[in-house]
Amino acid sequence: MSQILDFARIWILKILRILEIKRAHNFANFGNKNISRDFWQLESERFGVLKVDYDAIMEERRRVREEEERLQKEFEDKTYNATVIQAFFRSYKVRKMIKNKGKKGKGKGKGGKGKGK
Repeated sequence: MSQILDFARIWILKILRILEIKRAHNFANFGNKNISRDFWQLESERFGVLKVDYDAIMEERRRVREEEERLQKEFEDKTYNATVIQAFFRSYKVRKMIKNKGKKGKGKGKGGKGKGK
């Protein structure tokens, strides 16, 4: 899609250059200014249609780019939040395991070494 838009942009710029060259040529070579004004007015109307289409394409492209950026930012935020939650949960499990490991070796309880076992 971006290739098509780039292609359209290049053609619009080429048309603008051609119009400027024709405008300069008409004003320089024709003694009758009505002819050049009429020509320029026709070309301006044609360009106006192209400009409206070009602006619509660029606006749509901007909206799509902003939406993609928003989705990317949302994904990064969710990934970061999940990483933080996992880190807290893992540290909780380690603290719990260390706490329980310390209790296992103390006292006489069922599972300890003793007579009859």
